[in-house]
Amino acid sequence: MKKNNDVGILLIRIAVAAIFLYAGIYKLTNMDMVVGFFGSMGLAPFWAYLVAIVETLGGLAVLLGAFICSSSALLAIIMIVAIFTTGISKGFSAHELEIVMLLASVALMFTGAGKYSIAKKKTEVV
Repeated sequence: MKKNNDVGILLIRIAVAAIFLYAGIYKLTNMDMVVGFFGSMGLAPFWAYLVAIVETLGGLAVLLGAFICSSSALLAIIMIVAIFTTGISKGFSAHELEIVMLLASVALMFTGAGKYSIAKKKTEVV
């Protein structure tokens, strides 16, 4: 079977986007609960709204392959904060999804959006 790295990147983008879009839209439609949860960790409502918006717009950007480096970086930061604020002492198994999402987001930062994206391709000057 012939390798196609761009299809692999697309599949990673779809998985990352699906999870972040779901999480972001869920937060946006349940903001009272989310603000309460963030408040229980000592975080102001601003952070609940920011995370919900970044997850939604970042997930959409990753899906489309637009602004892939910056959107993936923001999503990775959210995962790092999530791991530490929800109790890193709980161990690896309590944060498996967050770790996978963190590493997938960082991987997209390094690989870029791939061929199947709406991002403009950079032309190489020789």
